[in-house]
Amino acid sequence: MNNPNARWWEGALRGTPLQVKDGRTYFTDVPADVAVDTQGKAPQSSWSNMRQHHYQWLKKMLRAVPNNSRIVDVGCGPGQFTDLIENHDCCGIDFYPYQNVNLVADISKTIPLKDNSADIAILSNVLEHVYDFQILLREVHRVLRPGGSILIVVPFMIKLHQLPYDFFRYTCHALERIGAEAGFSDIQVDALGNFFDVWDIDQRIRTRIILREATGWRRFMARMLMWAERKSDFILHKLLPSSVIEAPDADGFPQSYGMIGRKS
Repeated sequence: MNNPNARWWEGALRGTPLQVKDGRTYFTDVPADVAVDTQGKAPQSSWSNMRQHHYQWLKKMLRAVPNNSRIVDVGCGPGQFTDLIENHDCCGIDFYPYQNVNLVADISKTIPLKDNSADIAILSNVLEHVYDFQILLREVHRVLRPGGSILIVVPFMIKLHQLPYDFFRYTCHALERIGAEAGFSDIQVDALGNFFDVWDIDQRIRTRIILREATGWRRFMARMLMWAERKSDFILHKLLPSSVIEAPDADGFPQSYGMIGRKS
């Protein structure tokens, strides 16, 4: 790929790193209690419907972004959606040195990049894991160029995960407010998924519990009841209009949210 901005962040570093190791620049030590995300390289065919919703929303938002834009992937983790940004010059930041991480830093305190240095900031399933989220959002605002955009996806209906770093669930009203307080304008929040997606999560959890805990005839009967339940759900989908099945946030049960905001 011919990218004239390649490795733009090397000239935009802010602060003194602790060390450079294995191609990564460290601004913090790796926390000993971090739960390593092992799901990042799972094939798309095995993704949950929540991950599918997040992928499609980010894909839609990134279509309008010119190639070779400077993107900072904040809290990038193992890089579930790297194909969405392969035509851009991306700087991955996380406090664990995953394969696609360029800067190892504590994003709850600072982003080690200069002011007005990036075009786009992506926070994919990150905001719920940062206790001092306003510090993070103000840092993202500082790093973005005027006219730059922040893209956020967060879960709403999801189990506790990445413990002990799981702190919040955000409503659409909370996202609008905290985004504005951090200095962003033209904020748009989209509900992603509805109660059918939430029901899918419930089915997955109960299926795992049954396979793990039940034995003998109890396991057989439980599996039969789950089969009947899935058939009932399939028929319900056929009876209801597709506009209800596919509409996000049906009756106040969004599965997750996507938010875009701009720096004036």
